[in-house]
Amino acid sequence: MRCALGVQVTYPVRLPVGTTAQSYLEVIRFAASNRLCVDLDYRSEADPHARTRRIEPYSLRRSQNGNISLHAWDVDRNARRSYRLDRITNASTTNKTFNPRYAIELTSAGPVAIPPTQSGTGVGGLGFVH
Repeated sequence: MRCALGVQVTYPVRLPVGTTAQSYLEVIRFAASNRLCVDLDYRSEADPHARTRRIEPYSLRRSQNGNISLHAWDVDRNARRSYRLDRITNASTTNKTFNPRYAIELTSAGPVAIPPTQSGTGVGGLGFVH
């Protein structure tokens, strides 16, 4: 959201305590702040069966329709990807470290700020910032 001065404003978004998405998000935040890859079990819209993806986590964004997505680098596909939090079925840290390709916006503690996704911003409109 932009205020009258044209400054980008973000508001902390809190997930309900005890929800599955909230517990996976804590794992992802810990991994990101320690530059550890995450093994993410994820159900795509096209395939209801969860598949494991190894990712480098970077940021969260909220779409116009309210979905929250994790923006990450898919190690196996060697490409940027976004993953809706409500489709993550499991997340676990690995021992594999990574050198960040983008700014890591996720922190291990404190409120989670989830700015809106805006097309044409960052790299490919995915919320990545160089």
